[in-house]
Amino acid sequence: MKLKFIAILTVILLLVAMYVPVYADTPIPDPPPGAFHYWVVVLKGVNDIKLVTSNNPITVQANGKQLYIRNCRKYKFVDNNWNYDWESLSVCSVPFEHMYSANHDIAYLNSSEFFFTLPKVSELYLIAKEADFGKIWTIILDGLIPLVGLLILAISFRKGWVFLRSQLTH
Repeated sequence: MKLKFIAILTVILLLVAMYVPVYADTPIPDPPPGAFHYWVVVLKGVNDIKLVTSNNPITVQANGKQLYIRNCRKYKFVDNNWNYDWESLSVCSVPFEHMYSANHDIAYLNSSEFFFTLPKVSELYLIAKEADFGKIWTIILDGLIPLVGLLILAISFRKGWVFLRSQLTH
């Protein structure tokens, strides 16, 4: 009776007390072919995501809400693809509400401080990301199969020994 109560209480606590938020996020694709080397993905308004690319590093004006770019190309995010926005200017200024990502550190226009810095990624993470997990599992299984065989052999020997011992003592 006590065991049933604990089991039911555990199930109720797991169902009621476990709050797991789930968020749907739109994956942002890589820049299209022909985009310049430096790029930033920003949100300009509601569902207005822009990719701004440049040959030069992109900076932010002092208020932190406007990009300053020399030699820029803009792309608009439509139907999970980047569409060229037909604006290729020598100098442009792009207002934004939120910055999603960039491929370089973004500094303030006339300062040595940074507005946006890339997350620091360890070298081990980069190597693990490029690793072929099929090959890793093959290596693990190559060593695991003989160990499992030895374990089965030891269990079989032990059971055989117990059987023979019980037959000889009776």
